[in-house]
Amino acid sequence: MAEIFLKAIGSMQRFIRKHPAPFIAKIYRDGKVSMWKNDQILIEELKRFL
Repeated sequence: MAEIFLKAIGSMQRFIRKHPAPFIAKIYRDGKVSMWKNDQILIEELKRFL
């Protein structure tokens, strides 16, 4: 897992510069990073609990 993380660190840095927090992203073995849940989806999910 550490090797995957090290391979993806550059992609993660670019990803966080482009996407507003909060978000949840997936990191794949090949170093790819993709959005799983963006700020709007997470905010909507939180509203269900308030």
